[in-house]
Amino acid sequence: DITCFGFALKPQVNRVATDIEQKACLTLLETVQLNRLHDFLPEIITLLLWPLKWGRRNWNSYSLRPNLHGYSYICNATPLINFAAINRLDILQAVFGTIVIPQAVYNETTGSAFLSSQFILQAIASGWLQVCPVSNIAVSIPPELDDGEREAIALALETGELKILLDEREARQVAKNLGLQVIGTLGILLLAKNRKIIPQVQPLLDAMIDIAQYWVNATLYKQVLQQTGELVE
Repeated sequence: DITCFGFALKPQVNRVATDIEQKACLTLLETVQLNRLHDFLPEIITLLLWPLKWGRRNWNSYSLRPNLHGYSYICNATPLINFAAINRLDILQAVFGTIVIPQAVYNETTGSAFLSSQFILQAIASGWLQVCPVSNIAVSIPPELDDGEREAIALALETGELKILLDEREARQVAKNLGLQVIGTLGILLLAKNRKIIPQVQPLLDAMIDIAQYWVNATLYKQVLQQTGELVE
């Protein structure tokens, strides 16, 4: 991979760079201030020499995308919705640092139908929540899953980030079968409690159940509270 202005240019098989990607690369060059030009000479030279070194066909086979090196978790919509609904996205940031979502999850969580979408947009604006498009969805990811689940799993496989935040049972099983490490909303709450990011799980879990309509069966609810020492018989 070649990194340019904080972006990784990754070879994609049988893929032509979109107009948006090509314009984005040109925009990066156009926005460099002249008085800082010398700081970017290596990257500029790399870009200018690409067509000569690789030819037009290979130039078009590269895509401009955020460099995901060092990111830990890809996230599906449900965990975002659960924490945003109670205005506690800060917990996700505290536990995981930077989180990446695919375009389908962005569309699902920032639409007008979700009243707490403003909190997700604020997280994106602050930089710790980032959106990354998916280049290809593997045939091993069933079409029966919804768009957000499929793209989240595909993005984890594509970027090599093997940890993913998922709640839905079918999607979790698919992700596990593909070698991904899965954690859901309950697991996130337990991690936050163990790391002393939150004092209690129950108030937050109850709020998610009430406000976000997050469904947890009675047995699992009891097991979680027993694990945190918060169950009052």
